[in-house]
Amino acid sequence: MAKIHQVDISNGEFEFLNRPKFAEDYLDQELNYYFDFHDWAMEGEAHPAADQAREWLKKNKPKPTQASILWGDCRCANIMYNPDGQVSAVLDWEMAALGDPCMDLAWGIAIDDCNSKGVHVDRLSGFPGPVATIAKWEALTGFSADDYDYYYLLALYKFTVIMVKVVRKLEHYEMMPLGLNAHINNHVTPMLEAKLKEL
Repeated sequence: MAKIHQVDISNGEFEFLNRPKFAEDYLDQELNYYFDFHDWAMEGEAHPAADQAREWLKKNKPKPTQASILWGDCRCANIMYNPDGQVSAVLDWEMAALGDPCMDLAWGIAIDDCNSKGVHVDRLSGFPGPVATIAKWEALTGFSADDYDYYYLLALYKFTVIMVKVVRKLEHYEMMPLGLNAHINNHVTPMLEAKLKEL
């Protein structure tokens, strides 16, 4: 992640990741994309936690001070390694964009939290926790994690609205029974609700 964030974007070579049709500002681009996704996924239905998070995100936007390539879906499951432990490839770039690299940092930690705390299992031993991860990332990149809490909530919000469509597809293809309300109540929703209460 740190190596990706250190790629120089000042020469315009990565301008194809810019999304001016959503907004001029990188953060507004990301927010508007997922606000539209939220409306599309919910099909007019209310999602109390996501609706509350959307309003909080609108009202508490940090002022952008740094930018880099955003990998988007940066997490351990999307990394391939050589036998000697060196990274050979990073996968899943469909969420790539430009923006504050702290967004990637928060996404990686939030997804890990949802897939451990969110399903009531311990994290795998040997992995550093959030505090150590944030400190290491700041040391490697020179970027600031001052707005981490904002981007952590944004990550949970994005994962929440993505899960709406994931569950609807599972129901459509009869891989999950109807009537469970799982598009709203799943392992991500309590994580989002808990973070909203903290802020």
